[in-house]
Amino acid sequence: MPSLVAKSPCDDLLPVEVGTVRLTERVPEAITWVSPFDGQAKAVSDALKSAIGAAMPAPNRTTGKSAARVIWCGPGQAMVLGPPVAPGGAAVVDQSDGWAVIVIEGDDARDVLARLTPHDLRDAIFKRGHTARTLLNH
Repeated sequence: MPSLVAKSPCDDLLPVEVGTVRLTERVPEAITWVSPFDGQAKAVSDALKSAIGAAMPAPNRTTGKSAARVIWCGPGQAMVLGPPVAPGGAAVVDQSDGWAVIVIEGDDARDVLARLTPHDLRDAIFKRGHTARTLLNH
């Protein structure tokens, strides 16, 4: 009888390197959607900061480091990439099986993204710590 084998979303697809651009998959320990209940935003932010060292971000921003990152994804919503979290005062949903995390890097990475998204990704506009929710050529 065949058995189920857990695979990452990009298994057998990545890494890929073309010219100066490299695509790799990053598989976080968990991806958790967090949405504070009314009046609980500061308490939830403080709880995340205490638990993983990253607070709820401002709109279109991200906080944290690669081991634990909190990414704004809509008004009053964030995705936590890193250890599983369950701060009180918030709706929390495990999204680990629903998303893929792909890293694009290299000298021509912005040029590749410019063909796939309408966002202005120039350094002067889209700085370190900024985030944007978008579809890529979809």
